[in-house]
This record gives sequence, structure tokens and C-alpha cells, in this order.
Amino acid sequence: MGGAAELDEESVAPSEKADHRQIPLEEKGLGQSENEQTNLPQSISAFLHLSQGQIEELTSLLSELSGTPLTMEMTCIWLGLKSQRKEIPHDSQTKKLIDGLSEDPKDQPAGFIPIIERHNARLKKAHLLHEVTRCIIKQRWLEGTTLEDIGKFLQSWAPEPCRNKPMPRGMIQALLHIAPNSQTWTPIDLSNCIFRSTEATDSIDDVVKTIGNLGTSEERTPPYKTSK
Repeated sequence: MGGAAELDEESVAPSEKADHRQIPLEEKGLGQSENEQTNLPQSISAFLHLSQGQIEELTSLLSELSGTPLTMEMTCIWLGLKSQRKEIPHDSQTKKLIDGLSEDPKDQPAGFIPIIERHNARLKKAHLLHEVTRCIIKQRWLEGTTLEDIGKFLQSWAPEPCRNKPMPRGMIQALLHIAPNSQTWTPIDLSNCIFRSTEATDSIDDVVKTIGNLGTSEERTPPYKTSK
């Protein structure tokens, strides 16, 4: 059950709990015209900025670009980093990524742009959702919303065919990145889970309404995801 005391977010120290979403909207490229010509350096630079250099996000992108499932450790090795790194100084990696994506003469770097832009669109929506839900999530936590309530939200938010299906034991904890047997959660746990799980097609209004109803009789109103 959510704690009753005020959360001191400064005390949630582990790097995986860190909240990396505090980017002013004007710095996210959200005002850029969709019709504006985008090239590979611009797309990669935008991705690294929006992702804040998170290795997990970069691994997801590289997996799709390469057509091969990659691990975070493999990404770190490719970048010449220590495998335990969770993030990189994003401004320093743009050239290395461009060179890496362009080194095979068989590749068509311009063909990577639509994939990168899909990831950028997801990240932009994730930042927006984070900004409009973090205070609501903290309020629900202060009011004692339980892990079971969180599980119902995650079930209703899941894409088909998993929507509203029972979750395996420990799945809620795995999605929140908390200890397997934990029965407590913090606002950062849920905020970061939503950030990781957001799709570009998600409705902000629907997600906000559902989170606002957590722990009430209206909580099952689902913020449906659009199937990919």
C-alpha cells in the first residue's frame, strides 16, 4: 500500500529510480513543424536529447534499426562504455551513432529516419504524459492507492491481446522495476513505468482520467492503447 507519509523524492537515490524527465517543453523540439525537413543528424540528436541518453532507450532503437534484439550490455560494448552504465552524456554520442549507422555501404541511412522519428514521437508523448500525471500520481500515492490498484490500471492500459488479462505473479513488480515481493510503490516507480510504456498513439486525456480514478469505483475506465 502507498505510504501515508510525504514522499521525499530526493531520498530515492538508486540510479534506476532517478527521474530524468525534467526537460522544459521548449527544449524537446515539440514545436518543430512536422513538415520541416529532417535529416539523420537532426533525428539522432533529437532522440538522444529526448531519451536523455538512457541506455535502455538507445538499446530499443538500435534493436529496431538492426533487426536484431540487443541487450543493454551489448549497447555499452558498442559505445565503449562500462556495462553498468544506465545513461550516457547524450550530446557526446551523436557523431559516433551517425558514423556507426553509416559504416556499412549496404545501408541506406536515410531509411533509418522514419524509425528514429517513431521513437522520437513516442518519447515526446511520454514526456507530456509524465508532466501531466506526476502530481496526480503523487496524490493517489498519498491517499493510499494499493499495488493491486496499480495492477488494474496496467492491465487496462496494456495493448491487445493482453488488455485486462490476469498478470503472472510478480509482473506488476517487474513492470514497476521494484523488488519481486514488494507490496509498496512510490510515485517515481509508476511515473517511470508509464514513461517506458507510453506509445505515441496513447490518449493523454484517457490516461489522466484513469490515473485520477485509481482506487475508486471508476478506475476500470480503460485508457485503451492502439494496437501496433
